[in-house]
Amino acid sequence: MVSPDDRYSRIVEKLAEYKAWGVPRIWLVDSRRRALAVHTAAVSDVDAGRLPEYGVEITPGEIWGLT
Repeated sequence: MVSPDDRYSRIVEKLAEYKAWGVPRIWLVDSRRRALAVHTAAVSDVDAGRLPEYGVEITPGEIWGLT
């Protein structure tokens, strides 16, 4: 989860660390913007976090109780 005091450079460092560990898909949950992003090869904003191979999907509304 992205906290209000996280710096972009620190987030990028953590993403690189997770990729080095072999994590294939990293979700960024931004509580300030109430937004989700997924990092695979690049960071892209998404309307939901999805793991289709497991039938899992979660939206920002579900995370923050807006649905």
